[in-house]
Amino acid sequence: MLGVLLGILKVIGIILLAILGLLVLLILIVLFLAIKYEASGESAGDFESTQVRVKVSWLWSLLRVRFSYSKEDSKLSVKILWFELIKEESPDESSYENTSEISHEVVSAREDSGESTPVTKESPPLQAEAPRISTEEKVKTEKTSWKDKAMKIFQKIKYTLKSIYDKITSVKDFLNEETTKIALRYFFKQLKKLLRRLTPKRFKGSVNIGFDDPATTGYLMAGYSALKPLAAFKEIELYPDLENKVLSGDLYIKGKIRMVYFLGMAITLLLKKEIRQTVKDGLALQKGVSNGK
Repeated sequence: MLGVLLGILKVIGIILLAILGLLVLLILIVLFLAIKYEASGESAGDFESTQVRVKVSWLWSLLRVRFSYSKEDSKLSVKILWFELIKEESPDESSYENTSEISHEVVSAREDSGESTPVTKESPPLQAEAPRISTEEKVKTEKTSWKDKAMKIFQKIKYTLKSIYDKITSVKDFLNEETTKIALRYFFKQLKKLLRRLTPKRFKGSVNIGFDDPATTGYLMAGYSALKPLAAFKEIELYPDLENKVLSGDLYIKGKIRMVYFLGMAITLLLKKEIRQTVKDGLALQKGVSNGK
């Protein structure tokens, strides 16, 4: 009897270990298996010539997402193995044209037949005679109501301005705290590391770009010059147009994203004492502001 009981417990233990192993394996796959993406687009400078294509795959391409856009149509497809979960296509423009033609013919036929809907006249409802009020009483009532309204508006404006000032003061004091400054510096440092890891492995293209304001184009080119030495931007060429508003050229992006990057950043931030304290103070500040304190 004892041997049978031990055998049953052994089988249950093996099943539980197998389930636990599968869960750990699934978590590792989600965290470390990369989501691959690839996107390309080109335009001759107008909306009609713009074309966009996007491909995303995961789990050795067992899960695939494809999206394409052009003036003629747009398509979206989501597949797992060979099963298609989502398939959407934009309707043809010809169907809209046929529908509008049919509706126009129906309206024309109704107008030719001279159909009209009968209009019924209803007698106006009887109104009770309002009591008469003297002119002096009207003037006094109007003056009193005007003063009351003016005082209410003034008090409301005064309260609103005071509330805004208190909120701005509270936020300013919160940002000036040394703990908050240390937390923000550390957060942006970790964010910079995350963005470096998420940078596309392949990023190439040639783009002609120009804005209404030449100064905006200049600022963009200044940022481009700062990023140009980075490996991801070495194959990107921007050609500014300081006289015209234009956007034309082609782009190609290819890269990978791993969820472990986000998990690593979250754990790193939570281990920082100043981050935890800043989050706590921020929640308390938000609660106080929402309560009008």
